[in-house]
Amino acid sequence: MTLNALITWLVLKGEPFLGAQISRYAIAQFVVDNLTGKRNDVRASIGLWEPGSENKAKPDFY
Repeated sequence: MTLNALITWLVLKGEPFLGAQISRYAIAQFVVDNLTGKRNDVRASIGLWEPGSENKAKPDFY
C-alpha cells in the first residue's frame, strides 16, 4: 500500500477541510515520508483526509 493510494487530499491552511476520516496507516506513512525527506511539510499547517469521506458528519468508526 502506498501513501498516494490512501491520501488524495492534502489541504493547506485557509483551504476548506471537507474530510471526516483517515487511516492510521496513512498518517504514519505521511510522518515517515516527512522524516525521510520524501515530503517537506514540516511545520506546515495541513489537513489530511481519506478519499470518499468528504462532507460526512462524522467518521465511520464513531
